[in-house]
Amino acid sequence: DIYKLTIAGGKEIQGLIALTKFERDKAVYVNIAESAGHNLGKDKKYSGVGGHLFAIAAKRSLDLGYGGFVFMDAKNLELVKHYQDALGAVLLGRPHPYRMFIDEEAANNLLRIYTLEEGK
Repeated sequence: DIYKLTIAGGKEIQGLIALTKFERDKAVYVNIAESAGHNLGKDKKYSGVGGHLFAIAAKRSLDLGYGGFVFMDAKNLELVKHYQDALGAVLLGRPHPYRMFIDEEAANNLLRIYTLEEGK
């Protein structure tokens, strides 16, 4: 499933996230999460896009009855550190060297910080 993030009432895409549900593992896998180009770097238009994208993943996990559990493969060690600090993610390190997960507590924290409103 692919989700887009927009500002309430807006049409411009701020970020995209692709998710796969893993019923056997009772978790949602983040295939990819990307902020729009105008939301990258020091002159970004909006901050918090990445956090909002992962809050979408946490909400999807909760909606599926998975308790908010999310896992992903970070692209590099810099992102591992960022996901630990910003998302409360934990490094597993296998089967992918940068495999990480977000547990129930971290998922609920994300949903307290990043509010979401589903569009139609």
